[in-house]
Amino acid sequence: MEKSIYRYILKYTRRDQIYLIILTALSMPLIYLGLEIPKLIINNALGGEGVPSQVLGVEIDRLQFLLLLCLGYLLLAILNGGLKYIMNVYRGSLGERMLRRFRYTLYNRILRFPLARFKRVSSGEIIPMITAETEPLGGFIGDSIALPVFQGGLLITYLFFIFNQGVWLGIVAIALFPPQMIIIPRLQRKVNELARQRVQNVRKLADHVGESVAGISDIHSHYTSRFEQATISHRLGTIYDIRFDIYKRKFFIKFLNNFLAVLTPFFFYSIGGYLVLQGELSLGALVAVLAAYKDLSSPWKELLKFYQITQDIKVKYAQIIEQFDPPNMFDTSIVNATVDDIEPFKKSLVTRNLSYKDEDDKKIIDRINTQIPLDKHIALTGASSIDTETFAQLLARLITPASGQVLIDEQDSKSFPEALVGQQLAYSGSNSHVFNSSLTDNLLYGLKHERVPEWDDTSLDLEEQKRRNKESIASANSVDDPHANWIDYRASGAADPEHFKRLINKVLKTLEIDDEAFELGLSETANTERHPLLAEQVLQIRKALSSELKQPQNAELVEFFDTESYNANLSVAENVVFGAPISEHYQFHCLSGNELINTLLKEQGLDTIFLKTGYRLTEIMLELFSDLDEDDELFEQFSFIRAEDFPEYERIRAEVAQHDLQNISDEDRKMLLALTYKLTPARHRLGLIDDSIQPLILKVRKTLRETLGEQNDDITFFDIKEYNSAISIQDNIIFGRIAYGKPNAQRSIRELIETAVEKLQFRTEIIWSGLDYIAGSGGTRLSLIQRQKIMVARCLFKNPDILIIDGTLSALNSTDQTRILENIIKFRKGRNLIWSLDNPELEKHFDSVLAVDTGEYTARNEPQS
Repeated sequence: MEKSIYRYILKYTRRDQIYLIILTALSMPLIYLGLEIPKLIINNALGGEGVPSQVLGVEIDRLQFLLLLCLGYLLLAILNGGLKYIMNVYRGSLGERMLRRFRYTLYNRILRFPLARFKRVSSGEIIPMITAETEPLGGFIGDSIALPVFQGGLLITYLFFIFNQGVWLGIVAIALFPPQMIIIPRLQRKVNELARQRVQNVRKLADHVGESVAGISDIHSHYTSRFEQATISHRLGTIYDIRFDIYKRKFFIKFLNNFLAVLTPFFFYSIGGYLVLQGELSLGALVAVLAAYKDLSSPWKELLKFYQITQDIKVKYAQIIEQFDPPNMFDTSIVNATVDDIEPFKKSLVTRNLSYKDEDDKKIIDRINTQIPLDKHIALTGASSIDTETFAQLLARLITPASGQVLIDEQDSKSFPEALVGQQLAYSGSNSHVFNSSLTDNLLYGLKHERVPEWDDTSLDLEEQKRRNKESIASANSVDDPHANWIDYRASGAADPEHFKRLINKVLKTLEIDDEAFELGLSETANTERHPLLAEQVLQIRKALSSELKQPQNAELVEFFDTESYNANLSVAENVVFGAPISEHYQFHCLSGNELINTLLKEQGLDTIFLKTGYRLTEIMLELFSDLDEDDELFEQFSFIRAEDFPEYERIRAEVAQHDLQNISDEDRKMLLALTYKLTPARHRLGLIDDSIQPLILKVRKTLRETLGEQNDDITFFDIKEYNSAISIQDNIIFGRIAYGKPNAQRSIRELIETAVEKLQFRTEIIWSGLDYIAGSGGTRLSLIQRQKIMVARCLFKNPDILIIDGTLSALNSTDQTRILENIIKFRKGRNLIWSLDNPELEKHFDSVLAVDTGEYTARNEPQS
């Protein structure tokens, strides 16, 4: 990357900058004429001096001459304004396009960082550099040349006009420029240094906040929150001191500029007035000079401001470039090169004098020579997990050796493009990541090498796609559409889409993910557009299961959705709506402010009852939970009121004690009603929604359904004959809610569902729906075991020639680990498998065991060299 921001700008925008300079040059004569015309109006049209008798052969009088000058002034203003508009839009577009290019370049450089770089620099430091810290660069790049040229042109034009009226007036106009040009830069240098310190400290703050988020469970479990608060407070205090110092210096510079700007008009009025009184200067000329000077101050201030911004941007740019230019980056040709015909690796993987040193120059791998056949299963052992992890990453070419080679089929893997290694070799280790997307996306992530055009299904129309591509090219960005189909089933070895589906099911069974996906599928809502067979299948399962659920031994396990009955296992809100909300104002947390429902409650006299119930719940919650710490799990499990809302409900209770419940504000009324809507009789057993209230709620339910109609955009009502896409598959199947307080009810219902599903052979669709489950940031919505399984499954889908697993299934117990390992070995029969083991008992399942600290095999079936 260019070390100087101006070199970077000129490298990519030279043509655009020349175009802006030409536009600027065209505007200068118009601006000069805009200064000259007011002088002609005052001295000639109004003063009566030198009024022409005709213009372009047409006779005119004094009034017509005045109107002609005024129209000319208006036309110049329109032309000037139009040119400014064109320049401003062009500058803005240019700046944003270059900002897009710059951010894309930085992201590409992240992809080339050596792995060791991420041990020293956290994401909390890198992310703000690409997002917040680069933001000012966009505006600056557009202005970098065009703005000083334009403002400098204005300054010269105004000064030329002033000197044209009188030399002494021109000297007065520029008299204070030299002091400003000397003093301001000196003051600005200190501001720049403070700005650099501020950026560094903000990065440290971001890094610490990121660590706090990542380690939040440790902060709570070890009660270190006060220490962390003290650390953050200290960092914020340091930033405050720096920023306060910056403000003092910046505003002193501004004060100095304003003071010097006031002095010049003083001299104009005194000296210019004297010259007018002496008859050496016309009044029109003095008025025009004063107007010109008033305009002159603006470009001069803009140039000073631009100087300050330039110095600040130079600091930011230099610091960003420094952070994104670490040593030992992967070469661009390695990362971006494409491979048309990929030949499989067939022979062996060989290391020659392979050595590696960590970032502290400590030698971890020392001159290892070994050979690994590509049709064997090899276990890696070492003196420590660091040894085996480092060796595995060297084989996978994730880190670069200090010396020696890793040869695949007698070629140095260092020279292989990533497109080849990424498809023929797979690695799963402790650094492998689960992305914040669906399980399907995570499992098939290793197949997203390039777009599959024949499978493309983009939502963008052709014209919009062309526009986006044009902008992408102008910004040197990728023109590939991320919404297109990137899953290349052929890369997995599948012959066709149906074969690919069978492969997916096989991999899920190998890692035992299918049962977990089935459980997730039952618990979540389903996308029936992605899974069009699912709705009909669920209805068939519902029909097959209904008679079984009505058997005496199962009768109390489920309370069915019956329009004519109150469901004690649903909340009050769910009973009122009795369906799945679609629009925002019918979501359960919004019902207290829903006008239609409030009207229906009032018609049945439920408004007062619900209000009193909400107040009674407030009293109960405050009595039970007010003495608990806000981090106590009891809040999450049992309290209707969040810990942070307790003060508000304390206030409401105090106001009701002094006044009357009916006289509280509308907002307080909504807060009390919200508590009532959360109440589930079968779960909470408080006796507040009794047999006298339930029939009234049923009347509200019935009226609401009649008012909205069966087909509406607000609620999908429960219907025994229809699939409801807004509730879970399990609730759809049983068409009800599992009863609270019934021992083993959940397990019994799941067993009944599984039996019915297996009998109808509908398991696959539910599993595929479960794979739509969003894993969360870093896979936080999954267990550690689930994350580790997904990482390994992702590698199996690639069908690589070389598969390296670095202790990824360590979270499983010994029995499960052995079983899944045996499944994987069976899956990879005749294909290479290299596994860094934590459990020595598993070595017996491999063809050979390689000690990475010596390079020697201690194997049952030692590979032949």
